[in-house]
Amino acid sequence: MSTVYAPGFKITMLPQAWVDAYSLTEGQVVPVLSLYVDLDTREMQVLGTESRAERVRIAANLRHDRLDEIVTEESIADGSFAAPFATELSLLWRFARALLAGARQCAPAGAAGRVDYSFELDGEGEHAHVTVKPRRRGAPLDLLVAELMIFTNSTWDAGWPSAA
Repeated sequence: MSTVYAPGFKITMLPQAWVDAYSLTEGQVVPVLSLYVDLDTREMQVLGTESRAERVRIAANLRHDRLDEIVTEESIADGSFAAPFATELSLLWRFARALLAGARQCAPAGAAGRVDYSFELDGEGEHAHVTVKPRRRGAPLDLLVAELMIFTNSTWDAGWPSAA
């Protein structure tokens, strides 16, 4: 099952009631599978993990289109970015970079530096205005999401539930 994304709209493959019940909408309480990581933050070493099926309240929905220009390597390095959860994002970015460094020892570099594009439609029909926005792969938020998803998938692939 998949969602089809197209400029200006998306087609979900599940009933709308299911999409609404499980979407990460700010303020909503949703069922999730969570991976908790006990991390040595100085060495960026994983000390243990714990997986849980639970319900969590979504505090905020942090979106690439709103944060990519604010959360840059430079702003993280000098601590100057003003974004929700800036401290947490900085820590997660450092962890993602450590994960990537470890992965590079095993495999060649992937899509870092490549540019992807998103399209936004304003209006309808032949009078719609199309805006094309570039998004550089390997940007801090992109790297953070990609590496943490790879880490989560490989942790869960090793066995559910993982032991702390």
